[in-house]
Amino acid sequence: MSDRISVWGIGFKFTALSLGYSFAIIFINYFTYPLFYIKFLEYRIFLISGIVLIVLGLPLFIISGFSVHRAYAEDVLRTRGVYSICRHPLYASFIFFIVPGICLLFKSWIAFSVPFVMYVFFRILIKEEEDYLSKRFSSEYEKYKRKVLLAFPRIWRYEK
Repeated sequence: MSDRISVWGIGFKFTALSLGYSFAIIFINYFTYPLFYIKFLEYRIFLISGIVLIVLGLPLFIISGFSVHRAYAEDVLRTRGVYSICRHPLYASFIFFIVPGICLLFKSWIAFSVPFVMYVFFRILIKEEEDYLSKRFSSEYEKYKRKVLLAFPRIWRYEK
C-alpha cells in the first residue's frame, strides 16, 4: 500500500500539543506558587506514587515502541502481547502512567489537568490512525476494535 501512514502515526502532533499544554501548566504553576500546591499530604506519598506509575508505564512504553516498529516493518496488524490489552498502548503508557506519575511529583492540583487534556488530544487525533487501520486491515481491524479498548489498558486481557 503506497499511501501508508507514517510509523509515527499521530505521535508528532500528539506530542507537540501535549508538550505545549504541559509547558503552559508548568509556567502557570511556577508563577502562581503556592496557589495550586497540595498541602494536606506529605510529599513522600506523591513521590512513591509517582515513581510506581512511572515504573509501570516505562516497560509498557518500551515494549509498545518495539512492537509498533516491528509490525510496521512487517506490515501486519498486531493484536497479541501489549496490543491485546489496548489498541494504542504507546499513547496509553503516557496518558495513564508516565505523565500522571510525573504530575504527582509536582504536588500541584493544576498539574493533574495534563493527563486529562492529553487524553482529549488523543481522542481527537487518534481518529486518523483508527481510520487508516480500518481501511488497511478492514474486517480484521474491525473485529479487533470490538474486542479491545482504544486506550485504557486491561492487563487481565493479556494474550501472548
